[in-house]
Amino acid sequence: YAGTGTSLDAWSGAAESENWDLEGTSVYHVRRYVDSDYYDVYITNLNNQPVIKAVGTKVWNLPYGGTHSVSRAVFVKTITGSLFQGGFVAKNGASLGGNVLVASYNSKTATNGVFNASLISDQASVATTLSNFTAAVAIGGSVKIYGRIFTGPGDTVKISGNKVAIGSTNWVNGGSSGIQSNWWQDDLNITVDDSPPPPSTGFVLPGKTSNVVDGTNYANSYLLTDGNTYVVPSQLKLTSSEGVIIDGNVTVYFQQGFSMSGQSYVYITPGSSLTIFSGGSVNLAGAGIVNMTGYATNLMLYGTTTCTSISYSGGSDFIGVIYAPQAEFKATGGGSDTFNLVGSIVADTLDINGNYQLIYDESLDKPPSDATYYVYYWKEVPP
Repeated sequence: YAGTGTSLDAWSGAAESENWDLEGTSVYHVRRYVDSDYYDVYITNLNNQPVIKAVGTKVWNLPYGGTHSVSRAVFVKTITGSLFQGGFVAKNGASLGGNVLVASYNSKTATNGVFNASLISDQASVATTLSNFTAAVAIGGSVKIYGRIFTGPGDTVKISGNKVAIGSTNWVNGGSSGIQSNWWQDDLNITVDDSPPPPSTGFVLPGKTSNVVDGTNYANSYLLTDGNTYVVPSQLKLTSSEGVIIDGNVTVYFQQGFSMSGQSYVYITPGSSLTIFSGGSVNLAGAGIVNMTGYATNLMLYGTTTCTSISYSGGSDFIGVIYAPQAEFKATGGGSDTFNLVGSIVADTLDINGNYQLIYDESLDKPPSDATYYVYYWKEVPP
């Protein structure tokens, strides 16, 4: 049934044909045998997020007659398939310091998708699957998380300073410190998949020139146009006031990474979208990537399996999603200004230190039309 996106109460025909029984109104059960051993599977649908309990039983004959059995069971929670449902996810540890705010909003209900402080909600999360979470605050700084912390079994949350607040909107805005009860969960057990494969072919970048788009002249810039895929075999370094103009729906594969410095920029025109695949290292500095659409889904940055680091140092707000499971993500510096990172980030590690607001776009929770069910976490439970 994976991939249907269909609630369990609509599965009855297919389920019964595979010998599943409906127990009550929402629990399906099946038993299968392997010789005299057997396993039972129970699936319960809660808000179209099925949970599964599987019980395996080993049976053996005793030497003087009779039988004996031993059972073990696992509990599995599922989610439908968006890569970015976790908010801000690090496989091997997350660290926040300085003046950092983590919160959420929904671009689908915001005017033109644009975030502002009045839209803050507490549906954000920071998750780390294999290591610890640290919130360290120096004098004059603060860390506010409007949402939850998720860690793996046995991992820790380390808080330094008395200006760290993690929990609901009322908890954070009410001046509380520390972690609100039940807003840290330490049984996270998920698999972070590699990023989708990059394109195998594409155009070479056009030459730099002066380009006029929507009446504006962009000197010393690359113009990338609708429907095209570009493959850049060597590292692209944008310096001084060099620019890349995205006019339409564009895909670019930087095989050896790319960097920005000086006043260089990437400009996504209104109504356009940019999908980036990158190996190597990525340095988002200069004037940054300016996403004029206002929607995180219009800027997708995928780090391939060879992408080891992504750094961001302000210059402009970043509105997009970053999925780079093998990369260290760092956001540092930025001066005295506060910059927003709006969307979602999945990386190997997260290191945020400076004046940053990490704003999760709740619309990324919505599964695509071809969504499948994925394991969100599992744990062993009594049979």
